[in-house]
Amino acid sequence: ERARALAEYLKDAKVGAVLHTPTTRTRETARPAAERFGLTPEIIPTGPMPVVSAAVVNMVQRHAGQTVLIVGHSNTVMPWIAALGGPQRDNLCDHQYDGIYTLIIDGSSVRLVEARYGPPNPAQTAPCATMPARP
Repeated sequence: ERARALAEYLKDAKVGAVLHTPTTRTRETARPAAERFGLTPEIIPTGPMPVVSAAVVNMVQRHAGQTVLIVGHSNTVMPWIAALGGPQRDNLCDHQYDGIYTLIIDGSSVRLVEARYGPPNPAQTAPCATMPARP
C-alpha cells in the first residue's frame, strides 16, 4: 500500500532515475514508481557508510538535472542527504515510514523539503532506537 502511495505521490515529479538498496523491502517500495516512469532501478551497493554514501553521490551526479528517487532505510536516509550536501540530521526511528525528503540541489545551494505520504506511521511502541549508521 505504501509503495503504491509513493508512486501516486510522485506522479507529476518526472522521475528520471530510481535508486534503492538490494533489500526486498526497498526494491518493492521503489518498484511501482519505477514502473510508472518506465525506469529500471539502479542498485545502491552495500558496504561501510562512507563508501556507500560516496556511491550514492556518484549515482546522483550521473543523473544531474533529473529528479532521482532514492529508497533507503532508517539508518541510511539522513547520512545520504548529508553526503549530497543537505543538513546533518539524526537517523530516522525504525517505525517512521511516511516521510519523503526532497533534496533540491540547485547549483551552489541545497535545500531540504520534508513531507509525508501514504498511510500514517505505525504507533511508536518503544523508545526511538534507530540502528546506528555503519562506520
